[in-house]
Amino acid sequence: MWRKVKVFIITVGFVGGISAQVPDSLWTKTFGGPLHEDGFSVVETPDSGYLIAGFTESEGAGSWDIYVIKTDRDGNEMWSSVYGDIFLEYGYSLIALEDGNYALAGWTSSWGQGFWDMLLLKLDAEGNEIWHRTYGGSGYEDCYSVIEVPQGGFLLVGGTNSTENGDWDVFLVRTDAQGDTIWTKSYGGNMDDRGYGALCVKGGYLVVGATKSFSDGDWDVYILKIDDEGNLIGQDVYGGGGDDYGLYITEVSTGGYVVTGYTTSLGSGNRDFYIIKIDDEVNLLWERAYGGNEMETAYRIKETSNGGFLVVGYTSSFGSGLDDVCLVRLNSEGYMLWREVIGGTHFDSGYDVITTSDGSILVVGSTESYGAGGEDVYLIKLREEYVDAVENTDSRGIALTLNNVGNEIALSYTLDRPGKVNITLYDLLGRPVRSIADEVQGAGLHILPISGLSVLATGYYFLLVKTPQGRASEKIFVLGGDAR
Repeated sequence: MWRKVKVFIITVGFVGGISAQVPDSLWTKTFGGPLHEDGFSVVETPDSGYLIAGFTESEGAGSWDIYVIKTDRDGNEMWSSVYGDIFLEYGYSLIALEDGNYALAGWTSSWGQGFWDMLLLKLDAEGNEIWHRTYGGSGYEDCYSVIEVPQGGFLLVGGTNSTENGDWDVFLVRTDAQGDTIWTKSYGGNMDDRGYGALCVKGGYLVVGATKSFSDGDWDVYILKIDDEGNLIGQDVYGGGGDDYGLYITEVSTGGYVVTGYTTSLGSGNRDFYIIKIDDEVNLLWERAYGGNEMETAYRIKETSNGGFLVVGYTSSFGSGLDDVCLVRLNSEGYMLWREVIGGTHFDSGYDVITTSDGSILVVGSTESYGAGGEDVYLIKLREEYVDAVENTDSRGIALTLNNVGNEIALSYTLDRPGKVNITLYDLLGRPVRSIADEVQGAGLHILPISGLSVLATGYYFLLVKTPQGRASEKIFVLGGDAR
């Protein structure tokens, strides 16, 4: 089955904050040496600590080696290990296994048949290597994801240029529980096609990536349905005239799946967060783009316990530095409830996010702003303090602009049709503290001054705007009268 899906996207621009964004974090930690380290994947361990996987240039036998860090629940390092040989090894995807061990996938140029090969390691709870396997041909293979399959064994997802189909093809490897190959398959056309993530579904797998072979633009999001034997059942593409990438896919508890990545076809800037939801038959349900005037990329999306989503990546439109960690909280329809921008004056990015057993949010990524070296693994623990006070059921979004005008905030937005507008200021416990507007407004541009904020206590507040065409929200900082 082949379907070409043209995307009509909902664009919701991130709102520029009226003050520097300060993370509501419990703690932040960095790990690494004098050179370059990145953290790409994190899982919670049975002792409520965390296991992080990435790579290091500061330690190990080669130029870059796989880097695994074990921390306690407060982010203090308990041990770290490196894995590799004289050339390059990268660790990208870490999962906890049913037997209490861990699988870690990436790629290697030290071992295997080609220039790069897929690499799968099995580690015990203390980080000791149980075995490792490589997969590939005479050219280049990379690997961005590994999943454990119900029948036992693993599915690895990445790309290959060892085939004759095109420059790069999506590459899947199915192994048994010992990492020995059951089958390998490549998918794509006569141009570049890449694989980045997968999950198990009834009768097989859903794989997400990006395609040039079947795209109307430069790249399109590429979703493949594969049976248990690796045969292609169907494929779908989503995107516009620019670059549109799918980097991660996860199942939604109420049915369907969500995909995250980035888009240059639509949105507010050069590149924006791109989130799509599809049903069980891979029909498009909705799509959203979020960003500012510069560049954003979303690497991971995870469902929360109340049916919304957490999305993590980076932004160069907002924050303190060149790039900053960007964490976005969405409701079940993909509308933004809040965003948090975290980082310093240099390059910082988030690559993975999980919710923890104590109800917190944990982000792993990399930081050039803090730590011991050029770039270090960055671990951030946050406590969610926001309440989804108003549920939006419309199918379209609205963008806000906030500016300081003297001691007031100037809020501007554009309505595409007349209708009821409600604007309310909430504290971080979700309690309404100021009704700003509750009236019918006409179509067109509206600029609304918000004054009298000095009577409020100093701190962060949550501005929620509900309109006929959707809603938007933004966290703002108020310097109240108690600070004078």
